[in-house]
Amino acid sequence: MIRIYEKVFNYKIDHFKDHPQYDKLRASAEEALRYHTGYGLDAIHAGDFMDRIVKMPLDYIEAWLNGENQLSWRNPKTGENYDSISTADALNKEMKIISEAH
Repeated sequence: MIRIYEKVFNYKIDHFKDHPQYDKLRASAEEALRYHTGYGLDAIHAGDFMDRIVKMPLDYIEAWLNGENQLSWRNPKTGENYDSISTADALNKEMKIISEAH
């Protein structure tokens, strides 16, 4: 499960490779990947960041990169609560998108 989780996470991060904020995003992603399977506060923060990327739609993440939102669990424009999406459901949806892209 961790390999699929990391694959989806990296796929969504790399979706923004042409965005001006990509280098900062990739650096944050690498730090999250380093700590998410550990223990303590760093692991909690890393897991939360990775969950947000995995569960949230690309347009919402892009809006965050553009400074238009705070990557909140609840989308202030639509009211959608991304935290209510199970990780398994998010992974299944994203893996389907990845497989269709290849």
